[in-house]
Amino acid sequence: MNIYCLQAENFDYDDYESFVVRAESESSAREIATDYAPRQAYHFHWHATCELIGTAPDGSKPGIVLASMH
Repeated sequence: MNIYCLQAENFDYDDYESFVVRAESESSAREIATDYAPRQAYHFHWHATCELIGTAPDGSKPGIVLASMH
């Protein structure tokens, strides 16, 4: 299980600007972040960088570790 940081390239007020996510892959991390945020606050066309920042301890489950809203 990996830990990813997703950082929005463009965001406005009342938008999620970043997430830290536990996931097996980058695509899974993006999916988890997209599913987490309500559609009215999280733009459908949200573009973000996704960086592998570490590995999670054994037994960790996929999910959001931290979300930041602007």
